[in-house]
Amino acid sequence: MELNKKEIKFHFSKEDRKKIKSEQKEYLAHIEEVYSILNKRCLNQISVPVTGTHKEWIKSRVYLHSNASVMRLLYLTESFCDASKKFNSVSAASLLKSMAEIPLHLGFLLFIISENHDFEKIRDLLGKLAFGNRDEKTNLTSTSKISGKELYQKTDDVLKKMSNIESWNIFETIYKETNAFGHHNHEGRDMLCGLMNHETGNWSVKDRKEIFQFYSNTIFQFFLYADTILTMSNIILNHIDNHLNSLPIYLNANNIIKDK
Repeated sequence: MELNKKEIKFHFSKEDRKKIKSEQKEYLAHIEEVYSILNKRCLNQISVPVTGTHKEWIKSRVYLHSNASVMRLLYLTESFCDASKKFNSVSAASLLKSMAEIPLHLGFLLFIISENHDFEKIRDLLGKLAFGNRDEKTNLTSTSKISGKELYQKTDDVLKKMSNIESWNIFETIYKETNAFGHHNHEGRDMLCGLMNHETGNWSVKDRKEIFQFYSNTIFQFFLYADTILTMSNIILNHIDNHLNSLPIYLNANNIIKDK
């Protein structure tokens, strides 16, 4: 059974690597390292009991959610690596937009288990995070029950508490900037396919390698964002593990779990 690749490698020609700044090369090496770390966390099977203690019930649901999220992140990162090696700025930016959603969901999981101490409240929030609103015609999920703004705010807030850094709004920045370049709008369309010459008033297409190297070293640093997304995901997962292990067996007086 073939799943996520065990490792990824950003192979560039010697000539192309000369055009990658030293700090960008450090990001690339760290992405490869953290990818392998996250891959080792993935489980092929997770038991999801209907009954049990509060701790057992919560741990199983959190592991189910986080495990699938990490696998999705690895699949996206694998494609991001391939797009980067082909100097495909449009695909790389779109993939970063999708990758950025995952640490927000992991961060919200951390918020749920670290800031809430009532079992029913935790169960309700886990349900909202796991299942969105279904469209009546397609019967498929069409909208989330938790907004992107709430996801990045809660993630930033909980990490501020754990790091004691008050002005740290890293996920608000990542969310907004990856959305700008990952959507079909001015940044994702006009800027990633060509450049405007304001002196002549002409927009012209640019060589894909030239434009990828320009943005990755300046305005929209593809490798910096990918490294931050993977690194912060790993940090959040470690915090989740610690909180799950320290959960009491029962969170409140009502010890009976009734399946909904």
